[in-house]
Amino acid sequence: MSALELKAYEILKNKLGEQEASTILEFIEEKSEQKINQKKDLFLLPKTIKLI
Repeated sequence: MSALELKAYEILKNKLGEQEASTILEFIEEKSEQKINQKKDLFLLPKTIKLI
């Protein structure tokens, strides 16, 4: 866990509780990964089409 993640977790934990803070950060991480994978797919798609 990075320093920024830890700081965000501590802020959320103090306001919402431990479980809620963990759930929110997991949600944000999952959404970020989905967006990155979506961008990768869009970036790689034209190269794949050219090979076919």
